Amino acid sequence: MLDPEEFIRLAADRTRLAVLGRLAVGAARASQVAADTGINEREVLRVLGRLTAAGLLRDEAGVYALDDDVLRGVASAQRRTEAAHPAVLAGLDEDDAAVAARFFRGMKLVEIPVAVAKRRAVLRVLVDEFEPGRYYPEAEVRRILRKFHPDDAALRRYMVDEGMLVRESRSRTYWRGGGPPPGGGAIDPPSG
Repeated sequence: MLDPEEFIRLAADRTRLAVLGRLAVGAARASQVAADTGINEREVLRVLGRLTAAGLLRDEAGVYALDDDVLRGVASAQRRTEAAHPAVLAGLDEDDAAVAARFFRGMKLVEIPVAVAKRRAVLRVLVDEFEPGRYYPEAEVRRILRKFHPDDAALRRYMVDEGMLVRESRSRTYWRGGGPPPGGGAIDPPSG
């Protein structure tokens, strides 16, 4: 069964999307798809092979057709996909909330955005897990971030790069950015 994310990855390519669009009109041979889309027939054959291997197309003696059952399954699975938990979106402005809603399912971050602006919106959700004026040992920072996504190291690094968390390297202690370290000015985190 093809899951919605895999379908999106397949359809995100212009050539594959053009082939899918042509086959949405009706079944066709590779030569017909090439003629109708203006794509080189060799490339069409490569794409048809990939889409067939993914289970999205049926190949019936060289005539390719969309598998309607697979499409219905993808649509049904997409409807079952959990939305972002309201607590994730609480306190965000409208733009950040729209971005966060695309990357969270329930309380889980399903993907760390590559685009910097989108990643910042997601990180603004995570920074609220840290109290201003409090030190956090690295193990606790990892535990907090792992509740959302297994790659806590990447999240921690991005948060430090964005100034959302500050790291004192000697003690591997963190605190929420945007102000002085806990206790005033000097960096003197608790030992142990």
